[in-house]
Amino acid sequence: MKLYFNDMEISTCSIGSSKTEVRQHVIIHNDDELMEFIDKLHDGYYKKDIFLLVDNIDDLFSRLKEIYVYLEAAGGIVQNETGHFLIIKRWHIWDLPKGKIEKGEAVSDAAIREVVEETGINSVIIDKELPGTFHIYNRKGKWFLKKTHWYHMTSLGSDDLVPQLEEDITEAVWMAKSEAYDSIANSYRSIYDTLGFVFDS
Repeated sequence: MKLYFNDMEISTCSIGSSKTEVRQHVIIHNDDELMEFIDKLHDGYYKKDIFLLVDNIDDLFSRLKEIYVYLEAAGGIVQNETGHFLIIKRWHIWDLPKGKIEKGEAVSDAAIREVVEETGINSVIIDKELPGTFHIYNRKGKWFLKKTHWYHMTSLGSDDLVPQLEEDITEAVWMAKSEAYDSIANSYRSIYDTLGFVFDS
């Protein structure tokens, strides 16, 4: 499991991993040590990417869902027939279309719905599922843990793009690969890594 906090990546792995030799790491054996790590994380103590070593990664995730307000979202990396990428600008930052999954909604349906709502596109299909991302953030004094399910999608039409202004989206545009990557490079780390996964695959 990989977490993001601001622009920092927190990779989780089992105790004894050789990866501790190449990156800052924190070993957690119990709940007290986990809470100490979280307090330091929130206070900005850690400045670089971290390996979080635990006995059981599934148990860690279950505990994090108890500590934080847990949310799930879904979105897409959309390409058209010419290979261009669908990119949005939200709060003056380049981003990928995504949003909260509604109660009882299938994850893939939510991903398509959010892409359609945020960009105005209406002819999109899912090609494959991509690795999800987890993001810890604070909003209005509350701490959240959000999992975003990602899908690679293809647009088959030539729809006019209409940004969803009520969601603070001011632009929805098609970008060539190099332009998209350069734009997202100044966005959130999790978004940059997600787009990079598609570029590298």
